[in-house]
Amino acid sequence: MEAEILIDVRAQLGEGPRWDAPRRRLLWVDIEGRALHAWDGSDDLAFPCGARVGAAAPTETVEVLVALA
Repeated sequence: MEAEILIDVRAQLGEGPRWDAPRRRLLWVDIEGRALHAWDGSDDLAFPCGARVGAAAPTETVEVLVALA
């Protein structure tokens, strides 16, 4: 088995990958980079949060619940 890079993003401290099945995207956080990331299979979008991000979770709507530290 060989590892493959799917998202070539340089995070300061990337953590907490969480699959959002209804929207078919991967949510993850860059704690020290203070951003929420959403990867849809081709693009990784970063959303600045203004504070250290502890975790993120999808909701039943398109919104994402974000815990700030």
